Amino acid sequence: MTEKTEAELFEEQVQRRAEDRHLTLKQAREQLRQEAEQDAIQATLKAAHGSKAKPEAKPKTARKK
Repeated sequence: MTEKTEAELFEEQVQRRAEDRHLTLKQAREQLRQEAEQDAIQATLKAAHGSKAKPEAKPKTARKK
């Protein structure tokens, strides 16, 4: 069994997100990138300010039907 690269794992996550939420691959990829960016920001804030940093509210996205 071969180990998967981060890129392969990310693409699998994109596929699952697209299927689960009925999104295009481009939309799913962008959502995951934005979430990763927000997570990095929160981790930086938490490290800089301790556990007192309040998490930002995630914007609600409308579901397309």
